[in-house]
Amino acid sequence: MNSRFFTANEMRCKGKGCCGGVYCVSDELLQALDMLRSISGSPLIVTSGFRCYTHNKKIGGAEKSM
Repeated sequence: MNSRFFTANEMRCKGKGCCGGVYCVSDELLQALDMLRSISGSPLIVTSGFRCYTHNKKIGGAEKSM
């Protein structure tokens, strides 16, 4: 993961007993987030960078969530 402002831990799935904390965030998204953070001059709080299918279903997320 190559980001100036964000860590892999922020982007990991936070589910328990599902995927083991993987993350699947594109470099393009990270670059856009870095640019937004740089332009805004303020921190951006990531509450859910990635959710695996199992975790997303468990918390009632959109069925076809991407």
